[in-house]
Amino acid sequence: MSTLESRASNAGLGWLEWLKLGVLLLLDQLNPGSGSVLSDMVQPPGGSGALQQRAERPDMDTTPGESSTQTSPDHHPKNSDAASVAKIKSLLQAKDDTQRFVGLALLKSVLDNTPELRHDAATIQDLWASVSPRFLDRLIKTGSGQAPGKNVKEMLDLAVSVLHIFAALVPEPLRAEDKFTDRIPGLARAVLYSSESTTDLLLKLLHSLVSTPEGAKAFVEAGDMSSLAEIAPTHAAVLDILLFAWLNAMASVVERHVLVNQVTDTMQSLVASFTGTDGVTLLEFIGSFLRQANPA
Repeated sequence: MSTLESRASNAGLGWLEWLKLGVLLLLDQLNPGSGSVLSDMVQPPGGSGALQQRAERPDMDTTPGESSTQTSPDHHPKNSDAASVAKIKSLLQAKDDTQRFVGLALLKSVLDNTPELRHDAATIQDLWASVSPRFLDRLIKTGSGQAPGKNVKEMLDLAVSVLHIFAALVPEPLRAEDKFTDRIPGLARAVLYSSESTTDLLLKLLHSLVSTPEGAKAFVEAGDMSSLAEIAPTHAAVLDILLFAWLNAMASVVERHVLVNQVTDTMQSLVASFTGTDGVTLLEFIGSFLRQANPA
């Protein structure tokens, strides 16, 4: 039993009540006069805030042009497209990292500029199967490092773009597999190093991944989300991601103390990040989470 759960048990409180108490104490650090505001928000009125409404919509605009739910045409790629696909697969499956990088760059370009290929489900899944998850990890890790240079950031940009495209195109069962969900910890850390445009894609990608129970579980088990909390005041999507991940994790097979610890630690990081602001956005997020975590 975690220290948090032990204290809650000794005080005769359930874990959710203990969490609420901890949140209230954290809010005092941010805005001592905000108690009445939080009280109004935690009440379960008939209406709901904008953040809650966003959280109740499971899909974000994660598509690279067209929706992944559109019906696939009944034709195969043209000969020129088939040749391009074969060349890309050959590069992606090469042992040389330079060839793999070129393959990923070509893959992104072809998918961005060939709508009919994006609609060919069999080809999309075949191409995704050719992408090395370990190579993606290396690109994300290198692009999230302190080494200077444009090429380093391009590695992160490319990895995020490719993951974002495929997350929008493959069926949900594939998006719930380890090949996607195991990338979540590295992606969460990368937000401190990515360009603004890549950060936007990255946050959309994370939201898409945590929309599955497997993704939410991987997100919670990743632990430290202080990097996301750090950018939350300037990126509202972070709070949507946290809300969606935690609520989904509560309904999936996640050890309770792991979820409680992440929520508590992340709340502390959020309070630190929002210090100096009016705190309204954070209060709305906390109120929405508490209402939905304990709807009764």
